[in-house]
Amino acid sequence: SMIWVTGAKGMLGSDMVAMLRAAGWEVLGSDIEIDVRDPAALQRAIAGQTIEWVINCCAYTAVDKAETDEVAAFAINADGAAHVAAAAASCGARMIHISTDYVFDGCAEHPYTESDPVSPIGVYARSKLEGEQRVVAAAPEAFILRTAWLYGEHGANFADTMLRLMREREHLSVVADQHGSPTWTRTLCRVITEMLRQDVRGGGIYHVTSSGQATWHAFAEAIRDVALREGLLTRSCDVQPVTTAAYPTAARRPPYSVLACDKLAALLAIDLPDWRESVTTFITQRAAQEA
Repeated sequence: SMIWVTGAKGMLGSDMVAMLRAAGWEVLGSDIEIDVRDPAALQRAIAGQTIEWVINCCAYTAVDKAETDEVAAFAINADGAAHVAAAAASCGARMIHISTDYVFDGCAEHPYTESDPVSPIGVYARSKLEGEQRVVAAAPEAFILRTAWLYGEHGANFADTMLRLMREREHLSVVADQHGSPTWTRTLCRVITEMLRQDVRGGGIYHVTSSGQATWHAFAEAIRDVALREGLLTRSCDVQPVTTAAYPTAARRPPYSVLACDKLAALLAIDLPDWRESVTTFITQRAAQEA
């Protein structure tokens, strides 16, 4: 039997496919060549395959662009997610769908649990929430994994952007009034691989991030410190804290995105790594690649 990964060439999907194959699973990876907006294309892609799990890593993730591109965001994040879930259900496969902290407005003062009321702000957030709801409607036993502040080596991400800017500049300003848990794609992939290995059932919503919390500013400082130690940076960079208000964006960012992951830790009997530990490993591996 096979694991089908959609969005297989994206930042998360690339790591997902590689990790599953390394763990001995047979993987069918699909990306834009099989359009999630086209239910018939999805059905053709899986015709004749015995698929055990579908992992939907396909998403429209350009948060600011979504504000003026609502049709495309909903076509992929809501309709597309529903089509993938329907295809999964039609071939008897179980479903893992990736969602986001953006389903919350970020006004909480304690980590969000899975049962906290949702309140999406902006087009991207609304499209992702509708995706969750439509996945569950099409595949009631689906797992919805909400994650946040993802970074990884196969896509545009905060860690690599910071490294580039720190090499170019001696001073940087980074937002210090948004709180979340920087999460390496490989941490999420490890969790999903473990879900498959343990053959979890029942579905439902689970939060999955690194443990601990940070601001973007603290995340940037951690990247800098490890990069200096590992020789990725030849000189330090002064990272100044600034407010969100100083950097207006098209879409409003949730000021507080920390997710409580106790439910997932209990399901799998695992500990999620501290965000600093993962950033250290990510940057150290980056240095080894460039050496």
